[in-house]
Amino acid sequence: MCIRDSPDTRVADERYLAEYGLVRSLNGASRPSRLALADWRYLVADFPNGYERPLTAERAVFTDLAQQRGIAATAIPPDPDRVYDALNAPDFDVLHICCHGQAAHDEIEQSVLYLGDRLRQGVAEPFVVDATTVRSEARLEARHPLVFLNACESGRLGPSLTAWSGWPRTFWDAGAGAFVGTSWPVRDVPARAFCEAFYGALIDGRTLAAAAGEGRRAAKESGDATWLAYKVYGRPAARAG
Repeated sequence: MCIRDSPDTRVADERYLAEYGLVRSLNGASRPSRLALADWRYLVADFPNGYERPLTAERAVFTDLAQQRGIAATAIPPDPDRVYDALNAPDFDVLHICCHGQAAHDEIEQSVLYLGDRLRQGVAEPFVVDATTVRSEARLEARHPLVFLNACESGRLGPSLTAWSGWPRTFWDAGAGAFVGTSWPVRDVPARAFCEAFYGALIDGRTLAAAAGEGRRAAKESGDATWLAYKVYGRPAARAG
């Protein structure tokens, strides 16, 4: 809670910082003031063997946006090698990945994204994208894309041997122009609401901070705490261009 002065009295402001369009930053190179939103790529994890619950709700976010807004949105297969290749030679301005994830605070350097599963001797096992490989493969400096990981714990930072680490740090150092992740598992309905409002605001020319605020407000209407889970990193005044 913060307190603001008024002419007559001190008035309590009980809103969260997130309701002010909070955008975070990390040390290192400054982020661009313009985010190109021309070419979009998205990935939706698939678990045909039941290792994790299916993720189908967000696929419509991109198909609907593409239809309504004329966005060039192309799917990336949920295959680790295809993801690493895309990060090494990016041809996109927005990368949205919807999957399950794990980013334990005390083992943050072992963070993984679960993209799918396969059967081995009749038992489902996952295949993953790991933070260590992404750090060595990702080359995003030329295009500075917006990267959105709609995955459990993808917005967390934690201590490594010499610095803070996690997916935000990994993609920041790789050259992402902005990054969006979550602090904990999120529900499908508010997650969809956040994505549609956040991307819609950016497409309409709003700043990154304004888009973050719009996304959180839309997600908050569902009535649970999902809206507080979203962390946005970048330049607050950045906008499409």
